[in-house]
Amino acid sequence: MLRSTVVALKKGWTHNPGQTRRGGKNLAWRPKIRPATLDAFVPLTLVHPRRHPNSWHARQFNLLGYTTWPKEIGFYNAGDNFEITPETAWKLYEKCSNELFWTKLHNEKTIIIMIPKVEKEPDAYMSRVNHVFRHHLKRFGADHFIYNAVMQAAAFAKDFALCEQLFKEMDTLGLEPNAQTYVNMMLAAKLCGLPRDKCEAYFVEGIQKEMIPSVLRIDTEFQMWMDQLDRLGSFTSGKGYLSVNEEGAKPMPKDMFALWGWHRSESKFVSRDKIIKEQVRSRVHGGKEMVGTVFTKALRRPWALYNGMLPFDFRGPAYRRPTSFKDAPSFGTQRTGKAY
Repeated sequence: MLRSTVVALKKGWTHNPGQTRRGGKNLAWRPKIRPATLDAFVPLTLVHPRRHPNSWHARQFNLLGYTTWPKEIGFYNAGDNFEITPETAWKLYEKCSNELFWTKLHNEKTIIIMIPKVEKEPDAYMSRVNHVFRHHLKRFGADHFIYNAVMQAAAFAKDFALCEQLFKEMDTLGLEPNAQTYVNMMLAAKLCGLPRDKCEAYFVEGIQKEMIPSVLRIDTEFQMWMDQLDRLGSFTSGKGYLSVNEEGAKPMPKDMFALWGWHRSESKFVSRDKIIKEQVRSRVHGGKEMVGTVFTKALRRPWALYNGMLPFDFRGPAYRRPTSFKDAPSFGTQRTGKAY
């Protein structure tokens, strides 16, 4: 009697899972990774940027010289960007607004950071916005930065009369309203519940003065802008991007190895030393370089850089003690508790 040929089935092999002759590997029978090993890594679905053990992120945070702050002062939001609170922005303005390093953009940024509080408590915070406005006019003079910022704050405070007053003042001072100005007026009219015709009048004026680009029919473009403002919403409404109050506040970023560019040499988080040197370089040599030439910025050629593994890719970032400012004076008269 002839013996029949049978396929030897064993763990790790299937009978015939696909187009192969002898059967392929069945991953269901392969040995699993231990949960302890798996928990040491960020989710395995992430392919870019490179996966790193979770314990390396805190080490990289310390290595770069960053420090954690109480949540009442500043935190990393859901987008892993450092964000200071409106109260902190106001305290910094009070302390530094007359310093030499304080610029027009600092005043604008102070108002923009306070806008969520402006909408929720307009009586308390619009006085602060007006204080920044007067200080800016006294020190720097009138410009688009401050007028657009105050107009946007007034829009969220639902004070359309103030927005119109600022709009007319710009015309009187010879500041031609730009695209941001017209969008602010459309936003103010929408948040104040004014008729749609009011928004459309400012939109048409912006197109006629060639401040707002238009490639479609005007009514189609206007509808697209209104839809976008609907998606934006506001800080106190129940819908829109701005209505999301889950700040995702964290003492340090979730991914310290994130990139802003193409290569790991263009990382999002760089050392404090590098940041300070870059700012010093821009202030010392500001305006001296040949603007608008190939010498303005370094040529980005990450494909020419070494892309292999280095020792710290295996061993992780070097250990460094957390940065702390023990000699700094206490923040204000009221001590804040630990936020995390």
